[in-house]
Amino acid sequence: MNEFNNMPNPGTGVPNTPNSVPPVAPEPVMPTGPIPSAPVTPEPMPQAPVAPEPVMPQAPVMPPVPPVQSQTNPVPMGEMTTPPVQATPVEPVQVTPQPMPTPANSVPPVAPIASPQPVNSGIPQNPTMVDDEELLKAFIGNNYEKITTKKFNFAGFFFTTLYMFYRKMFLYGVLVFAVNLIILNMIKIFLLSLAVNIIIGFLINNLYVSLAKKKIAKIKAENPQSTPEELKQLCAKKGGTSGLQLFLGILLELAIGVIFVVLFLWATISALITSLWKGEGNISIDIEGTPSEVTPSNSGTYDGTMYFDMVTNVKEEFSMTVPSVFEDKTGEDDTYQYEYSYEAGDGVFNECTVSMKVPTGYKDSKDLLTQMANYFKDDSPSIVTDKIVNDTTWYTFNLENGFGKTYYYATTKNDKVFLVQYDINEDTDENCDTYREDIINSIKSN
Repeated sequence: MNEFNNMPNPGTGVPNTPNSVPPVAPEPVMPTGPIPSAPVTPEPMPQAPVAPEPVMPQAPVMPPVPPVQSQTNPVPMGEMTTPPVQATPVEPVQVTPQPMPTPANSVPPVAPIASPQPVNSGIPQNPTMVDDEELLKAFIGNNYEKITTKKFNFAGFFFTTLYMFYRKMFLYGVLVFAVNLIILNMIKIFLLSLAVNIIIGFLINNLYVSLAKKKIAKIKAENPQSTPEELKQLCAKKGGTSGLQLFLGILLELAIGVIFVVLFLWATISALITSLWKGEGNISIDIEGTPSEVTPSNSGTYDGTMYFDMVTNVKEEFSMTVPSVFEDKTGEDDTYQYEYSYEAGDGVFNECTVSMKVPTGYKDSKDLLTQMANYFKDDSPSIVTDKIVNDTTWYTFNLENGFGKTYYYATTKNDKVFLVQYDINEDTDENCDTYREDIINSIKSN
């Protein structure tokens, strides 16, 4: 132990004493001055040059703490005291970050791109998908399969306007009724009206489905927040059938029919009154006797009233052949009077008639027809012409009025005028005109 104490201290060369304190190793001295920083090479930008990053200010370096020197004089173990080492307090240095200067040619920061937001169209979206086929089925209601799959609708063919009223196609029904009314009462061709019904039978299903789809689209647009069940109820209410509209449609057709009949009767009565006032009806007064006894005027002037000779036997002077469809209306008279009458399909019997008689007081057939044409000048009569039929010269003209069309033929034989009158009612078909040609060409002098 004494040998150890007497050994010199490696650091100071002073021998160790029993109570000596071991020497303290000196702390390494930190170099003073600023710490050099490595140069920063700016990365080249493809669009614009980037300024070099500025050097951040360095915090001040703390001075080195001087080492504690151990005592050189040995101190006895019992007397050695170690003075307390007072540490010098170091105040913390607060470094305030300075804003980095922005170079003049630096690129401004780019704001982050906002994520795309859903576009609000202003129309609330229906959270539940709606099946259009189900809506169409609810709209049509009864006979959905037949209407959507069949090419021909027999109900539309047979009932036409009534079926449209029943299916809530009111305006279409009125339009078709007006077309049929014009065809049957003005054009008077029943086959044309039948053709219209056939066309409706083929087109009514497609027309109704197209109309239903348009109304369904309108219902969906007006009720965007409705559930599928609510939309079905709306479609069923808007579509389907309606007994009320059928009833109203029938009343409308009856009203139009009554108005049409009243207008037709008014026109007919007006024409009749005008005809009677002017004597247009060729009122015939048949008086038995000789021409000299019954002639009211020997001047032979036509004034709208004509008297006929009932003594002369017309059938002995001329022969005439008429079609079998004509009915003989002569009776006991020795004249020709035939009538062809048929039912036109609207409750009216149309007819065409032919007659041959001898008017009294006239000897010149051409003069008589010329006077008659002048008398009926308001009806735009044709000019008087002549026609040779079976070696006999006949003079003729025709006129047309509110009752139909009238043809006059006259010839002179034995100082008597034989007058043929052929009337065709306004509502008759083309057969009457064909019959007229056949009858006139069949007349022969006996």
